[in-house]
Amino acid sequence: MESFLVKPELFCEIDWFDAKKFIDPNYELPMDKNIYALHAWNATWDSKKQENSLSYDPKCLLEKLKKQYLPPPPPPPPPPYPHLMQVRMILSWLDGSIIHSPFCINLI
Repeated sequence: MESFLVKPELFCEIDWFDAKKFIDPNYELPMDKNIYALHAWNATWDSKKQENSLSYDPKCLLEKLKKQYLPPPPPPPPPPYPHLMQVRMILSWLDGSIIHSPFCINLI
């Protein structure tokens, strides 16, 4: 079994107490090492009231990893238009008819 042991640095190059390095734009991951994975230390983020799901400086390691390995974020949902429903109700009240069309001209 001992032949399968590897140094912790291959999986945990950044220690839990240095998790802020993930969002430090000046930190460079040493590329001369054979690093297989990085542990993001979620409990450390939680205890410091920081979010690893927020956006940080694009030059920081976390943002570089997100850009490289995560799919792009979905587009934002369209804004709600409650005023269109009000316009429909006013128009139907003014002429006494019921508007059957699901579409309405945006008058605002």
